[in-house]
Amino acid sequence: MVDIEATSRKTSKYEQLVKEDQREMRDRHFKEMSERENLELQQEKTHKISVLAHQCDTCGLSTVQSNFCIAQQHRVVQKRVSKRFFQCAQCGHRVDVLNAVQVTKPCPRCQSLRFNPVGMRVARKQTGNELDLNQSSRMLARGVEHGRFV
Repeated sequence: MVDIEATSRKTSKYEQLVKEDQREMRDRHFKEMSERENLELQQEKTHKISVLAHQCDTCGLSTVQSNFCIAQQHRVVQKRVSKRFFQCAQCGHRVDVLNAVQVTKPCPRCQSLRFNPVGMRVARKQTGNELDLNQSSRMLARGVEHGRFV
């Protein structure tokens, strides 16, 4: 007779290979996520970048693409300029400027002239799924403890 308990305790001879493969996949995924997060943090800290822009000698306009000036047959020169990122202090609208230290035009949404420098990428908002270490140290296993039920 076949011992049912002995057969149920047997495992596959490839189980270790499957576990190693799963571990490698998990580690590769976490490494990719870590690299992505580091890149996002670096972009959030970057307030100024150097870009190749087209500057029209006729209009004095600096843009990344100068289709209008080329169509009008103006003299367009490519130059390396700095691009800075700003956010309206009143409504939060994001604006970037080429070859300028501060925004000179009012906000297109609210017409405010107050701008704050920000990173080239918007900081990710907390979704609530992240573990807050300060909050987790105060959590109780059974939830809120009530004196009369303890």
